[in-house]
Amino acid sequence: MNLTGTYYKTPTSKGNKACSVMFAGKPAIEWEKVAQSVEMPTRNNCGKCHFYGGGDNVKHGDLSSVLFDPPKDVDVHMSREGEDFTCVTCHVGEAHEWAGSRYEMTVNDEVGTGKPGMPRETASCESCHSAAPHPIDTVEGIKLNTHTSKVACETCHIPEIARGGVATEVDWDWRTMGKLKDGEGFKLKEYTQGDGHHRATYKSIKGSFTYAENLKPMYAWFDGTMNYTTIDTKFDPSKGPIDINSFSGSANDSASRIYPFKKMHTTQPFDKGNNTLVYMSLWGNDDSALWGNYDFGKSIAAGMKKNGIPY
Repeated sequence: MNLTGTYYKTPTSKGNKACSVMFAGKPAIEWEKVAQSVEMPTRNNCGKCHFYGGGDNVKHGDLSSVLFDPPKDVDVHMSREGEDFTCVTCHVGEAHEWAGSRYEMTVNDEVGTGKPGMPRETASCESCHSAAPHPIDTVEGIKLNTHTSKVACETCHIPEIARGGVATEVDWDWRTMGKLKDGEGFKLKEYTQGDGHHRATYKSIKGSFTYAENLKPMYAWFDGTMNYTTIDTKFDPSKGPIDINSFSGSANDSASRIYPFKKMHTTQPFDKGNNTLVYMSLWGNDDSALWGNYDFGKSIAAGMKKNGIPY
């Protein structure tokens, strides 16, 4: 829920036994005002975290600050000139358990057509638009409806990623990290995105970045199942780049459809002896912290040791 207003806890206020921070001159929480200020979550509630995972639009390419107030050609559902939806209009739920998941996606809605705001287990295009969304009064509409069992709605209706002036990250190279200049991060040329804001293409603690906008997706068959490479997964580096996050699906599978994906490439350390990914000790007061000594060897050895994993 969204709580509006500014309130402060003091050591004597209700529910504050675990908090010992004193805000000088600030009153205790006025619980009546808090209760009277409760309203449905806004885009700001969701977007403050989900639009900025790793940075504005960095991870997914379709969740950015543009969605706080998007033009209609970017998002017809959330635009004020369109339906003016919020995130929870479709992602209905409670206790932060929302319909729709990027971990276990549902490519089609088995429940059937409903309306925005109705509680349901999934949140797909079919949830509102049905499996036959095109008008059937034309040959074109009838033909398009025959595609929906094999082609996801997003494939045609979202032809580009990172629209609206906010770029997304498409490459991250850890190997270049650690360069310093006069004690500050070595600064390469910034990327200026469509809305005029500048994005850093290098950070000493992370390495080099490449951005893109209005990016054509990668298309592939997808059945809704994501596969994740974890710290226990062994792989064969001799076969070339590995898929850290992959997915399953095929043209012969009735549960699969052609979906658009953002392809993200990264170059990062791994354990050459065990052929696994690695944990790194990034920060801390000891000399193993990567963001203090810029030494991959010490950082990885410490990270793996702390987690009790052979390295």
